[in-house]
Amino acid sequence: MRHLNVLEQPGPPLTLSRLIGTLPLFGLIARIAVVWRRTRRTAAGAGALPPLLN
Repeated sequence: MRHLNVLEQPGPPLTLSRLIGTLPLFGLIARIAVVWRRTRRTAAGAGALPPLLN
């Protein structure tokens, strides 16, 4: 069996790669939080009539 020389991992360090890879997840969580807050606010006022119809 021959010995095979293996080079180091190419590209940025693994920690940086994982941080960059999780950015879309953080964006998705933030977007869900904003939509949830908007829909909760809308649902709370859904029982009231609009000002023009009072």
